[in-house]
Amino acid sequence: MIYEIRSKGFMGSGSSSLNKYFKSKENAKEYADELNEYLPNMYFVNEIKLEDEENE
Repeated sequence: MIYEIRSKGFMGSGSSSLNKYFKSKENAKEYADELNEYLPNMYFVNEIKLEDEENE
């Protein structure tokens, strides 16, 4: 599993990737929290399953 930082879209336009990825959920959450200090509730962590994890 990897964790991606995404930003919420404006006026229902969906979310966008920041192309920032982490192996640790805690590190990803910490990074998103830091970004949210500047724009509250704008960034979140998205979990991405890797192909080999899907086969387990």
